[in-house]
Formats: sequence, structure tokens, C-alpha cells
Amino acid sequence: MINKTDGVTLPLPLGVCSIPICVKRPLSVKQVWWPMLRIDSWLACFQKEKPQMILGGHDYSDSTSWKAMLAGFWNTYRRVHEHHKVFSSGIPLDSCILYMLHGDEGRGLCHVPFLVISWQPAISFLGPTCYSDCS
Repeated sequence: MINKTDGVTLPLPLGVCSIPICVKRPLSVKQVWWPMLRIDSWLACFQKEKPQMILGGHDYSDSTSWKAMLAGFWNTYRRVHEHHKVFSSGIPLDSCILYMLHGDEGRGLCHVPFLVISWQPAISFLGPTCYSDCS
């Protein structure tokens, strides 16, 4: 569960993955199980609880609107990146939810490197015309 300060929670299962960790003393590398929140868990939660977050503000039941929005995005994107794998995948473009992925390395305890990967839907819940500070 993810808790916010106002008591709101999300039912996200905590996953684990095996990753190599550098140990300073004695100097070595060992595999450890590391906790993570999987992107597919977030998507499943949003699909069930708040689909507007991943469908550009549209409700899941309004499939005509969000499918037209997604198809419109991919048709425009094809003009600048016609060889993207999504176009040869055979997956209907009006069902491909796009997101942005960002990875960054920070420093943890004792200045040990720590990788953080974050993601967000590329189309805001405020709609495709909202790019930044849409009040």
C-alpha cells in the first residue's frame, strides 16, 4: 500500500527483483532481492480505480473518445518516427497507451549509487492539449 499524508491509499502489490549490489567490505558483488512497484501494477490499479489517469481524462466506458485520442496521437507520431516498433507490432494503435520512462542514479547511504526509474502517462489526465501548467 502506498500511503499519502492525507490517508489515501492505493492497493499496489510490492514486487521484488534480484539485482547485483556492490558491497564495500569485503569488496564484492552479491545478488539481493530488491523491492519495487511494477509499472503493470500501477496500470492495473489505474484501469480499475481511476482510468482517466491513463486515458487522457476519459472514462474507460467512453471508448470512442479515448480510442480516437490514442489513434490520433499514433497517427501523428508516425509522421516523425515511422519505423517505431509499435507500427509493425500488429497491436491496434487505438489501444496503445503511451508513457514516458525516466531513469536516474542517485546516491544512497554511504554514497552508494542507487537507481530510480519513474514513469508517467505521456498524455495528462487533463487531456492531450495540456502540456505543463494547465490550471
